[in-house]
Amino acid sequence: MGRTLGRHGSRSDLSTLEHVRFSCSRDDGTRKGYRWQRFDWRNYRICGQLLNVKKGDLFPICERQRCTPDDPVSLRLEAPILIDPLTDQARLISFDADEDGCLAISAAGNDEQDRTRAKSTIEILGLNIRDQLNRKRKDKWDECLRHIQDYVSAQRTMGVQALKLVVQGKAIEELAKLRRYAPEFSSVADACIEKEAPEALKGRLLDLASA
Repeated sequence: MGRTLGRHGSRSDLSTLEHVRFSCSRDDGTRKGYRWQRFDWRNYRICGQLLNVKKGDLFPICERQRCTPDDPVSLRLEAPILIDPLTDQARLISFDADEDGCLAISAAGNDEQDRTRAKSTIEILGLNIRDQLNRKRKDKWDECLRHIQDYVSAQRTMGVQALKLVVQGKAIEELAKLRRYAPEFSSVADACIEKEAPEALKGRLLDLASA
């Protein structure tokens, strides 16, 4: 699941190649596998061992009609329920934290179908079942929250304009680093900023990212 999975979790867990679409059919004929996809590199994602075990050969789709090898267009038209982390669909999953940890949730603003996809992906892939991962996400959330609080505190309490600008500038710099695409748990930082940061700070970060 490459860089995008790193945005959600720890890259130290990435050790396995997994088929997106399963290749094996059931012996009783009740399910046909995607055998023609078995050696297609586009049908692989890098993932952790636990995620690989949890997913297994599950590949639910929104409609019952699966794609077929004799119709290449049908592959593009198939509607998987599981979210592909290499696409913008990854933003359908967000995060929220409490005193016990930080859990994957359906992102705010998702419609009913997207909420179903997000919740199904979280459940099938077991994104919340590892306490250690949830604690690591919480550590990142808390780090992000500290910088947000530094920014807000400087705005409210510092009378010296130069000092206020220095403290806020440092907070913005650190938050920008946390939410860059490449670092681990950067999507947790995104979620924390979206929920906890004042609009002025969100605007500054957006301007910085667009520069």
